[in-house]
Amino acid sequence: VVVPTSLLFNWEREAGKFVPDLSILTYHGPGRHRYNTVLHMADLVLTTYGSLLRDREHLKNVRFHVMMLDEAQAIKNPSSGVARAVRSINARQRIALSGTPVENNLTELWSAFAFVSPGLLGSYSTFSSFYARPIERENCEERAEILRRLTYPFILRRTKEQVATELPPKTETVLYADMLPRQRTLYEVTRELYHGQIAGMIDKEGMEKASMQVLAGLLRLRQISCHPLLADENFEGDSGKFRLLDESLEEIIGGGHRVLVFSQFVRALELLSDRLRRRGIASELLTGKTRNRARVVDTFQNNPSIPVFLISLKAGGVGLNLTSADYVIHLDPWWNPAAEKQASDRAYRIGQKRRVFVYKMITKGSVEERVLALQERKQALIRSVITTESGFFKKLSPEEVLGLFADPSDNGGDGMEEECVGVCSAPGRPRSGGGP
Repeated sequence: VVVPTSLLFNWEREAGKFVPDLSILTYHGPGRHRYNTVLHMADLVLTTYGSLLRDREHLKNVRFHVMMLDEAQAIKNPSSGVARAVRSINARQRIALSGTPVENNLTELWSAFAFVSPGLLGSYSTFSSFYARPIERENCEERAEILRRLTYPFILRRTKEQVATELPPKTETVLYADMLPRQRTLYEVTRELYHGQIAGMIDKEGMEKASMQVLAGLLRLRQISCHPLLADENFEGDSGKFRLLDESLEEIIGGGHRVLVFSQFVRALELLSDRLRRRGIASELLTGKTRNRARVVDTFQNNPSIPVFLISLKAGGVGLNLTSADYVIHLDPWWNPAAEKQASDRAYRIGQKRRVFVYKMITKGSVEERVLALQERKQALIRSVITTESGFFKKLSPEEVLGLFADPSDNGGDGMEEECVGVCSAPGRPRSGGGP
């Protein structure tokens, strides 16, 4: 079983609970090589994507009955070292587990099938030309139906409604925060600066040359929308969103509930941790820098006197079981809605006995509103859009890019017009072939 490093302790603990009679070997860490000669003797071998990548030459000589990938979106890039490494392992049966098998584009589905059933979807180039481009660019339903029929026998899809009928309802709400005056001033100065720079660069050098400036501008505006201190450490003032969060947490905690707060900005979580401490509210913090993840998670799960768990989206958005919380707050919107859903599911999962409330906090009149609107338009094809900022940028036209930096009071001409959908070519069958 291959898992992200952050989930290794979860698998160890759950395996010990559910299959205590099996011999379980964890192949990870600096001392893992002492197990090289006994790997074949274990019933269950747990390892990480990183360990497998580094030791692929040894591991591919071991004959496994079953190889399972947890959070299989880790191999979504078929040309990555990790994807190549997992495909090289000798296993009679292969299983890929994922809550988000397609996060960015359909080639990620090809990568999963290149592991599970090599050759089924043809070569990478054939799949791209026959399926990915017609479906994504032209909304070609005929090709989509062919792909569905081809992959259907190999996909076991189970929704929470099907397998966890005991789960209580989940309620999702968007909370809008107003910027404070100083925050709005900084936002407008920054927006106008980048709007002028980017418009000039697009005119003179084209979209590709302007891409780095676009990403820098979007980052600054998103930081200011969350808390101006993220963009300017000398800023004197507060954040409208943080004040709204103060009110929300007071109400949630006062009602005897516990809450997970997710943010992509570690600095925002650190600011919030200090803010809570000054108010006498106990909290735990989990980021990529956290050493003992298991201790932090267990402390929150088992200590009702700690009502708030602050979590970096990338560090704790998948795999964790945090059903002791029944409220989830997304402090800032993430480019990929699927990643937000995965994070919310840390609380909304089997074992949860209470109704779960999910709040998404959006700063009014900011780039956050415009990004959400664009996401909804862009995700219609595959129901899940953008994982990274650079990937998001590639999907936008020059008009849409400038629309992100437009005056928030201007509702017209923002580059968000409806797009025409092309007509797909006649269907055909792909050739089988190798990998990328």
